[in-house]
This record gives sequence, C-alpha cells and structure tokens, in this order.
Amino acid sequence: MMEEKCLGCDLDETLTELKFGRYQLTNLILMGLLVMYSNLYPLSFTLTAGDLEYRCLIPECENETSSMREYMPRWLRNAVPFKDDQPWKCKRYSSKSSGSSFINDTECPIAFDKTETVECNKWIFATEEITIVNDFDVLCENKKWMLSLIGTINNLGQFFGIPLFGIISDRYGRKLVALFCTIMSAIFGICRGFSTSYLFFAIFEFLDSFFGSAIYGSAFILGIELVNPKMRSLAATIIGVFYPLGAIIMGFLAWYFQNWRKLLIACYSPGLLFVLYFWIIPESIRWLQMNGYYSEVSNIIKKISDSNNIKLSEKSCEQQKEVIKAKNDYNNKKNVGFWVPMLKVFKSKYLTLRLLNCSFSWFTNTLVYYGLSINSVELVGNKFVNFILTNVVEIPAFIISGFILNKIKRRVSQSAAFFFSGIACIMCEFIPTQMFVLQIVVYLVSKFLITISFNIIYIYSAEMFPTELRLSLCGFASMCGRIGSMIAPQTILLRDVVGKSAPVLLFGVMSIIAGGLATSFPETLDKKLPDTINQAKMEDK
Repeated sequence: MMEEKCLGCDLDETLTELKFGRYQLTNLILMGLLVMYSNLYPLSFTLTAGDLEYRCLIPECENETSSMREYMPRWLRNAVPFKDDQPWKCKRYSSKSSGSSFINDTECPIAFDKTETVECNKWIFATEEITIVNDFDVLCENKKWMLSLIGTINNLGQFFGIPLFGIISDRYGRKLVALFCTIMSAIFGICRGFSTSYLFFAIFEFLDSFFGSAIYGSAFILGIELVNPKMRSLAATIIGVFYPLGAIIMGFLAWYFQNWRKLLIACYSPGLLFVLYFWIIPESIRWLQMNGYYSEVSNIIKKISDSNNIKLSEKSCEQQKEVIKAKNDYNNKKNVGFWVPMLKVFKSKYLTLRLLNCSFSWFTNTLVYYGLSINSVELVGNKFVNFILTNVVEIPAFIISGFILNKIKRRVSQSAAFFFSGIACIMCEFIPTQMFVLQIVVYLVSKFLITISFNIIYIYSAEMFPTELRLSLCGFASMCGRIGSMIAPQTILLRDVVGKSAPVLLFGVMSIIAGGLATSFPETLDKKLPDTINQAKMEDK
C-alpha cells in the first residue's frame, strides 16, 4: 500500500517547485492551437449542412433566367402559401390559367386557386449561399431529416471515437493520439470538401468526427498534466479560450465564402501543419512516469527547469529517484492489464456513482451547449452573426471560469453554472417576440453559462479520476455526452413537431436537473491528482 501511495506523489511537488513559467505557457499555447482546430468538426455541419431560405419559382409570374428576381415580391402571397410569415418551400397554389402569362417580375395578374396546392420542381433562393441543400438537392420539408442526420452522424463518429482513443491514449500516449487524429481529421475534412454526393459527404463527416473527437481531450490533458495543482484552472482557461476561436474564424469564413466547399478546404488545410508538433511538444509527463519512461521524465523536468531558470533542490531530485524505485517495484508486483483496474472501478460503489453522475453532466452539457449553437442559426437576424455571437460569448466565459475555478469550490461552481443556464433558457421563451434583442441577449447568457459549466466539467472530470485510467474514464463520460450532442441536431425537427419553444425549454429543464446532481461530486480544488484507484476512492471518505 505504501508503494502504491508513493506513485507520482512527488511530481506535483516537483512541478510546484519548478513554478509556472515560459515552458508551460508555450506548451499551453501550442495545445490551445490544437484545441482551436478541434472546434471545426463538431460545428462545421451547422454551416455546411444548414438549411436555406427558398421558395417555389412561379413561371407564370417571374422569368426563370432573370437575375433581377425578388425573393419576396408583392404578389407572392397570392401564389404561395405562407407559414409563420415565411413562404412554403416546396408547395405553391395551383394556377387557374393554362400556360404561362409572364409579363414582368413586379406584376402577376394570374389568378391562383388557394384551395389547391401543387409540388414545385424549381426554386428561388433568398441568398447566393451554397450548402449541400442546393448542391445535392436536399430540398423540401420531407428531406429536412437528411440535414439533421448529418449532425447525428457527426456525433455518432464522436461516440465511437472518444472511448476508443481514450483507451489508446492511456496505453500509447496522449501526444501520439492527439497528433495522429489531428492529421486524419484534416485529411477527411478536406475530402469532405470534394464530396460528389450526399453519401460521400456523410461518410467523410463520420470519419472526420471519429478522429477529431480525440483531439480536445488529449490536448487538454497534455496541458494540465504539465502544471502544478494551483495552476490547473489557469491552464484550463488558457487552453479553453482558444476553443471558441476556431468556430468564430469558421463563422467569418462561411460568411465570406458563402460556399461550403471553399469553407471546408480553407478551414481544414492548416490542420496538416500540426505534423510539426511531433518534434515540438512533449509527451504527458504523468503518463511517462506511470509507464516507466523515467529518462523522458527527467529530460522534460530538465527542460522546464532550464527554460524557467529554476534549479531543483536536492530533496526533489532524491524524491524523483525514490518514485522511480517505487514504480519499478510496483510494476513488478502489479503487472496487470487495462481491464483489471477498470473492473475495480465498477466494484466500488463510490466510483461507479461518480462515473454515472459525471456521464449525466457530460450528456447535459453537450446537449445544451451544442443545441444552443445549432439552434442559433434559426434565430431572427443574420445567421452568420448569430453563429459568431454564440461563440464569441464563450471567450469571456472561459476567462471568468478561470477566476471562478481559483476562488470557488468546483462542486458549487459546477452546480450553479448548470442551474442558472437552465433558468436563462426557460426565461428566453417567456420574452415577447417583439423584444427579440432581449431574447437574443438572454439566449447568449444561457450559452455563456453552459460554456462555464463545460469548462468546469473538463477539468473536474480530469481531477476526480486516477491517472492510470484518467483518459479512459473521462472518455467514457464524454462518450455518454455524445448521446446528448447526437440528440442536439434533432431538436431543430422538434421545433417543427412540438413547437419552436420545445428545444430551449428542454435545455432548461435538463440543466436544472444536472445542477442538482452535481452537488454530490467530491471536491477537488487545490488537491493532488489521484494517480491510483485507491487514491481516488479516498476522496469520497
């Protein structure tokens, strides 16, 4: 037991003595760039497979080849049925006259039978934007499920990728997984931009998200495992601030190009440059120590001390030697595989309940976080501006969450962020539609708070699970979260079936429930990371 307790016990003390300096900051920025890139795959479908505004072309009233056609001419309500002040996309009224009587684009003397509607096969689009809707003819209400399916396919890739790469990362290293998956994500993202059909687009969407799902978790843990306990929240904030920048840049590029192919190629091509990271960034120092790569640990510690101009005390050097000896002895006695410690987790009532509760928090976070992002393009106003704003509010959210994590207990901050995000969601639906500016502001407040919650759960999950299974258990919880993000794209259909208020009310109720359950988590503020299962179990005692 003494040997197990000693494993990694002095690494936090060594990192504390080395302080937070240029070496850690440089690596956190490099991890931040990885994290920024990783925000492409979970949200790109919102813009590439987003629905467009269009209506039937009325050949009796407008010239098919004219470039001066109006999207909403004065005569349109006589020719097309309307719903919620918008023209139906694929139905029009039947014409009472035979043949075409086109005069000009501003007048339409033709009479229409408003008791009979017919399907149309030609359309007028409100803008020049090109998505897979008009590129692959994914048109009309009966095909809208094909658009939301892309979002589900995206999250299905994450559902399978996160736990698999979590296990691989714990076995073969965080750095290898993060960089390999980044390169593969870039390749399939570019391939998606050259898709020739809806089927190929869907396949590359899955492969992109499958590999891309490993980037954030690996990069995040690579960053926070390199700093001492008191600097974890700052490290999480530095990395987290980069995350929304990826979506913001993507939003501006989508606004500029108005073409989904150009957007994907422009966003994913820089990802190939991350191959250089193989020679730049270090492997996780904790993973190296837990797996017996002691010379690499010593090299990294030396680089940190040289870069930060700090000389380790004799005591720290001796402690590192003792840890190495204890680790060798422990490995000789406890040479077990992956599934033995995993079974220990499920034999513990405390760790099992913790894992289930953490998984529900992940489920709610992803459902609300991505649900608010996806539904933002359905709000009143310019969809690109709305998309950008819902991501801009994440920047102050990450910064403020850093201060919260330093000053307020994890358990309190996690619960409060959930609860007040839920309240804001529910409030949003009780604001009159004519006060749409206030409605958008409250909507952004909810996104702001759920982002704080998401930032907290990332570092909270890493702190409450042991090093030997940290990424595997975080991966399991995150995998459950993917169920929430798989459901999130379908909430757009929920608007059509139940009502436009249904998605946001669902987000509000789920957030409030998760906030209540979060009060049962163990407190981890300023505590050492548990390296073994027994150490993690002690947190509940």
